[in-house]
Order: sequence, then C-alpha cells, then structure tokens
Amino acid sequence: SDSTPDPLDRCAESELKAKIRKAWAGLGVQCRRLLWLLYQGYSREEIFQSFPQYHFKVVNTKIFRCRNYLKRLLRKEGYES
Repeated sequence: SDSTPDPLDRCAESELKAKIRKAWAGLGVQCRRLLWLLYQGYSREEIFQSFPQYHFKVVNTKIFRCRNYLKRLLRKEGYES
C-alpha cells in the first residue's frame, strides 16, 4: 500500500495547524505558560511550583478557565474537537 501522504491531507493538516496557532496566540501569556506545562506532561505539583504567587486552588481554576478559553477560541476558528 502507498503510504505517501495525499496533498489534500497535508493541506488539511496545515490548515488545522494554522487554526491551532491562531487560537493559541489568542491566549494570554499566563494561559499559554500554564497549558504548555500541562501539555508537556508536568505534574500539577510542578505546575503549582512554577506559580508560587498563587494558591494551588487558584492555579487549578486558571488551568480550567484557560482550557475552556482555548476550546472557545478553537471553535471560533472552526475547529470542532
């Protein structure tokens, strides 16, 4: 079987990447940092230590809100998860 990616697949993939990049850029710096740590596989404890100015409950709330905001931005870009 031919495993060469179809140009349309590549097009759809680059379109998706562009949508994700645009949505990611719409996040605030703090949200990007929080979500990046989360998506890189850092534990909650490590993430809490990266934001010593906040109580861990505040960091959890921020993670929750940032994820929802990113989902909203992605939907606005026409991306449905």
